[in-house]
Amino acid sequence: MTLLLFLLIFCTSFVTAQSSIDTDYKTWKPTQCKDNITSYLGTVKVKNATPTKVKMTIDVTPQDFIEAVTNFDKYHVWILYCTKSSIVKTINENECYAYYYISTPMASDRDVYVHSTVFKKSATSYEVIIADVPHYKAENKDVVRIPHFYSHYFVSVDNNGKTQVTHINETALGGSLPAFLLDWSNHSQPFNTMKTLRKCIINKNLKKHQPWLRHCGCYNSPFLLSACTEKLQKPNRCTQTKV
Repeated sequence: MTLLLFLLIFCTSFVTAQSSIDTDYKTWKPTQCKDNITSYLGTVKVKNATPTKVKMTIDVTPQDFIEAVTNFDKYHVWILYCTKSSIVKTINENECYAYYYISTPMASDRDVYVHSTVFKKSATSYEVIIADVPHYKAENKDVVRIPHFYSHYFVSVDNNGKTQVTHINETALGGSLPAFLLDWSNHSQPFNTMKTLRKCIINKNLKKHQPWLRHCGCYNSPFLLSACTEKLQKPNRCTQTKV
């Protein structure tokens, strides 16, 4: 009886976890809906940080999706205006610290250090939490350190075998920004970023190694690899439309 009660409480807590986080923002207002992607604006909880939510369907495994969003070395490939990105410290296969640098038009450059953790909730359900780490390293006086960054991915498989992703983001960019950039970051940017991310994952632009190395059998052989160097091409950048 005690075990049954525990399982009931655990399952109920898991099922309601995402909805309770959604409730934290009280109401979500839809902003765009197209191509199995829907974006929303939420109620502001943190000063100057408008929460956004994006839901989308993607025809890859949860593991493929998580590999992409935790491959910080390639964030500059799919996030517009991100010019540098890298993992700065790996704790284990599910946890690391990372850094990104953002250069937007008509505004000071910005950067942020984050802590990323992957949580496996069930055989087909995961969460990824990426949050800023205050004072992780000294600030550059010529760059605005992003004061608040919170990114939460819910990843699961539906009854049709498709991967469903919900992404909640809450970021205060700090400093001053032109009105058009603020409007872009709250409205079109969340939708376009997830659309670009999906395209890059499907096209395998965010893999940690070149796919052709595994396919041609050269990946585990340095001798064969050296003979295949003429095949190597720079990965295609998945572009967004700039504001």
